[in-house]
Amino acid sequence: MTRARGGARLAAAWGISALASVLIGCAPEGSTPDDGREGRAKVAQDAGLTEAGVDRNGGRDTSAASCFAACQNTSFSCQAKVGAATTLSEAELTLDATGCTGSVTRGTSPAVALRLDCVEAQVCVGGSPGTTPADCVDATFSAFTYAYTSEDGAFTLCTRN
Repeated sequence: MTRARGGARLAAAWGISALASVLIGCAPEGSTPDDGREGRAKVAQDAGLTEAGVDRNGGRDTSAASCFAACQNTSFSCQAKVGAATTLSEAELTLDATGCTGSVTRGTSPAVALRLDCVEAQVCVGGSPGTTPADCVDATFSAFTYAYTSEDGAFTLCTRN
């Protein structure tokens, strides 16, 4: 029994020694332990976060990949805000080669054409459904949302249903 315990202790000591040498071997020379602050600061700087760490774009960006991810959804609920006034709308979209197209119905108004152009990172609105809308503005996208500010100053945020 004593011999078995001695072997187990030796195996445990050898395992700890091997683990320590692997961990030491992985650390770059002259480095100090990283608590993640540098990495978080770099991400915050790249993402355009406020000093308090708030993402002004709610995770949205202008990349084509994010736009195409949004286009994978077919139905969105939108809120357009100008000052204190809010207008609700519903958007229906279908994926195509350069983004997605469909229509948007604002409040009780008739539906108008809607296009998310992933190549140009824009949202285009206007005209009859089925036509190509010509009024385009820059937009931001995520897998579940898109947002833009129209020519009349209305900030519109659309979230998938």
